[in-house]
Amino acid sequence: MACFGIFIISLMTSLVTCQMVHQQTTADLQQCVANLACSFDYKSEFQAKLDNATRHLELELELLRHQTGSLVAPLQNEIRQLQANQSNEITYANQVLGRVLAEQAYDREYLRNITQGLYILNNDFHRENLIRYQDVHRLVLELNEARSNISTLGALVEALITASANSTLIAQIAAIQGGVSGGAHTGVVCTAKDSEILELRSNLTYFMNAYASEQKLIEMIRNRETMLQSEVERLQSNLSQALSVNHIKDNLIINLQNQLKAALANAPASLPAPGTCVSALGMQSGAIPNSALSASAYQPGYGPEKSRLNDSTGWFTPERATSQDFLQIDTGSQHYITKVATQGGICCDVMVTNYTLSYSNDGVHWKEYTKDCVKQFLTGNSDQSTVVEHTLDTPIIARYIRFHVVDYRKTGASNYVGMRVELYGCAKN
Repeated sequence: MACFGIFIISLMTSLVTCQMVHQQTTADLQQCVANLACSFDYKSEFQAKLDNATRHLELELELLRHQTGSLVAPLQNEIRQLQANQSNEITYANQVLGRVLAEQAYDREYLRNITQGLYILNNDFHRENLIRYQDVHRLVLELNEARSNISTLGALVEALITASANSTLIAQIAAIQGGVSGGAHTGVVCTAKDSEILELRSNLTYFMNAYASEQKLIEMIRNRETMLQSEVERLQSNLSQALSVNHIKDNLIINLQNQLKAALANAPASLPAPGTCVSALGMQSGAIPNSALSASAYQPGYGPEKSRLNDSTGWFTPERATSQDFLQIDTGSQHYITKVATQGGICCDVMVTNYTLSYSNDGVHWKEYTKDCVKQFLTGNSDQSTVVEHTLDTPIIARYIRFHVVDYRKTGASNYVGMRVELYGCAKN
């Protein structure tokens, strides 16, 4: 619109000029205006102005798109990171629950098999017991019959013995009275009776032996019954223990599920996107004050305040053969620690060659930095000046950080422990 206004003003100025030059007649003025109109290409001029305005608008629109894209891209990256973290957490939770449910299913199957085995064993026991009771009842009947037969045989033996005695007496009387033929007949009768007595005695011995065998069989059945009863009691005890163990496992599963829910509830909403949380937290710059630094031990003049990366001296401890020293840093508030860096001491060939990390939110309760539940040992320095960095696979979320010395350079002439460090990350909130 501004360009179009300038064009109108120019046109009006030309008309005034024509009027000033040609004041004699109206015809001359009309001729001037006609010549002026012919000298201007209104369409081309207007199109040029319009194209220029359009280009300006397109440039402003492209600049606005670029600014919007630069604002939207980090948000999209953060959204993708949040979705990835949520997916990983859900996958891990599903894996844990899957393992717990699989163990629970295995335990239930084990208990079901035990219960089924006890049921089968109990049925077998009752079936065997019924058979044994039937055998005992049959043996008792046979025993009673044998006793009856033995009593009958005893009576018969007594009768035969009495008859034999009477026959002997009659034979003696007949022999006295003198009949040879009569004596011979009586001897035959006595011989037949003796054979019958022997047969009865043999049968009696057989029945007595059968009775003794039946008594032994009854005793064996009773022992078998006692053994089966003991086995049933043992299996019932095992079943009680299995039920108790299953109850404990159920409680443990519930406890683990509650712990998992609590862990998921207390988990951070999101981790910083890769590459967005790598700022130095202030060891080298001094943003972390000297009052926030401490150590297990130090040499006078080489305290923990000298442990800053690229410091002119460094933190040193007294000479020692072994070391369990640590350097502690208070970042002032909870931070994401994504990377650590170390240097050796400035002199005397002093350097830490291997170390571990621990962290805390209150300075009292400490946790070791681990990966897959295994404590991580980080490689330190092999000279005094090179900065060795380690990017942490999983960021540490804490206020306090400790560097624990595992091993260090020992030269014989100098056995000092010393290092310089820096932390990288960003504030949690």
